Amino acid sequence: MVLQNTDRNRIDQVIQNLTKNLKDFSEILLNSSELAGSEASSNATGNGSAASAATEKPKKKKAEKDPNAPKRNLSSYMLYSQSVRPDVVKQNPTVRPVDIAKIIGEKWNALTDKEKQPFVKAAEKEKARFDKETKSYKATLGEPAESTPAKRKAEQPIAEPASEKKEKKKSKKASHESSDGKKKSHKKK
Repeated sequence: MVLQNTDRNRIDQVIQNLTKNLKDFSEILLNSSELAGSEASSNATGNGSAASAATEKPKKKKAEKDPNAPKRNLSSYMLYSQSVRPDVVKQNPTVRPVDIAKIIGEKWNALTDKEKQPFVKAAEKEKARFDKETKSYKATLGEPAESTPAKRKAEQPIAEPASEKKEKKKSKKASHESSDGKKKSHKKK
C-alpha cells in the first residue's frame, strides 16, 4: 500500500500536534509541582523528567520507637536459626549470608516435629516473657494492660503493688471455691 502525499501530510500534522500537546502537558506538570513546592518537583528537575514528578509520593515519617519498649519475642524458627547459624557458617565460610539463611531454612523444614519441640517450647517461654514485659511497660505508661471496655477502664487502678495483687488473687480463689473444695461453674443457664 502506497501512501499519497495528502495522507503523509495529515500524518505529519497529527504527529506535530501530539508532540506539541505532550510538551504543553509536561510544562503544566512541572509548573503545578513547582507551585505546590513538593519534594517531587525538586526530584523531577534533578532527574529532568516530568513523569517522575507525577508518580512520586512524599515519604511518610516513621513514628519513633520507644527505647524502653520491650523487644519482640522470637519465633521457634528464629531461635533455631540462632543456635544453628554459627555451625553453618563454620561449615560454609565462603557462602553469602542470604544463602546461609536458605540452608538454615532447608534444615528447619527437614526437622521432625519431635526435633522442633525444644525450640517451640523456648518460643512459648519467649512469648510469655514478652507478654509480661508488655503488661508492665503499659502499666508504666498509665494505660490499661489489657483491652477492656471503656466503662471498666476508669474503674481499674493504673498500677498496684505486687503484694496487693497476690492478696486479691487469694481472695478471688477463696470466693470461687465452695465448701466441698470444688470450683463453682460460671456458666449461664
